[in-house]
Amino acid sequence: MDAIKPKGLTFPEGLDEAKVDGLIQTILDGIDRSRLFQDERLTRVRHPLLEERMGRDTALNTEIHNLITGIVTALSVSERISNRDQLLAGIPHIESILLDSANDPETLRANLTTLKDAVTQLVTLNPEEDGTEVQGLVGGQLRQKLTMPNTVQEFVLYPPVTVASLGESGDEALKTLEGCRKHLLEVLEGKDDDDSKALREAVEAEAAAVKTWFEKAAV
Repeated sequence: MDAIKPKGLTFPEGLDEAKVDGLIQTILDGIDRSRLFQDERLTRVRHPLLEERMGRDTALNTEIHNLITGIVTALSVSERISNRDQLLAGIPHIESILLDSANDPETLRANLTTLKDAVTQLVTLNPEEDGTEVQGLVGGQLRQKLTMPNTVQEFVLYPPVTVASLGESGDEALKTLEGCRKHLLEVLEGKDDDDSKALREAVEAEAAAVKTWFEKAAV
């Protein structure tokens, strides 16, 4: 799904969108990708379906995106969100993964602290947004810097891989796949332009290919 495009965020003094962008790039530059790829705590990144159909770099980029946005989401979600405490409690785990893959752990730690402070300030200044614009700001910049799955892959491929990598059965993964396929097709319903038709065909083709992969893996 495309990242939310931030609209009219109020930035604190000394901080603007360009500085947030630069900070995110510095954090990405501080990660040793080969070391991160070997981290056994990333259960999805080495899943054979990801490597086979998305490629190693795209799979790893997805993990990096999820790690950083995981921190941002935890700090920016509304207090009304039921699992907010759980999200906040997960930040040290995420930071540990990133720091263990850092070229310079102390520098990366400092940059992560700066990012957390910036997110907290932005949320404080924009409380009516419930953090969605802040999440969109960081997520959008990450997607510009990283090769990420396309819409079809996100809806049709990545969710069932997540289910399978967590130990669920192939049947459960296929249920997730079918749900994602239906959701995307519902979004496209009634749209007769050439791009929408092509995307519908791509969804069906990708869904069929992933289903075949799971069926073969279950033999």
